[in-house]
Amino acid sequence: SDLRVSADLVTPGGPLALTTRLDALKPGNGYGLEMEATGLLLSDLLPGLPAPTRLSGRIVAQGQGLSLDSLSGEVGVFLRGAEVSHLRVDSATLVARVAGGRLVLDSLRAGTEAGRVEAGGSFSLTPAAPPGELTVELQSPSLSPLRPFLMEEPTVIYDELSDLDRELLVLE
Repeated sequence: SDLRVSADLVTPGGPLALTTRLDALKPGNGYGLEMEATGLLLSDLLPGLPAPTRLSGRIVAQGQGLSLDSLSGEVGVFLRGAEVSHLRVDSATLVARVAGGRLVLDSLRAGTEAGRVEAGGSFSLTPAAPPGELTVELQSPSLSPLRPFLMEEPTVIYDELSDLDRELLVLE
């Protein structure tokens, strides 16, 4: 009773290839999902995301269970390139698993124009699961590319002023 479905979808954000498999008689016994996209404009599908959010890459997931309490499985996200607002992401990988009401982020590694990001930790998915903790490390020569994500854009950016403009600003 293994059911496998493959589809090439045309979404408002662009093409998306999808393959899924599951036990048609008992879906909670096991399922899998693979998605592949090139240039998918995710912000057109999820309007709450920064515009534009564009992704190229692959997602592979497998699991079992139908509720957060019984869910167990693994997911891998492998981006060949992405754009989040004005920030370019060269590549990113995420490996995570779910078990016992917890999501464990085994690793997140991303190379961006702003620098390198690594993260790991866990999150509670159910009230019965113990609390989690997330560790994020960012190595960057400058936080300028992250400025729009961290604070409102100032009307004057001191670091981008010429020496003369800096002197005039001090005199004001």
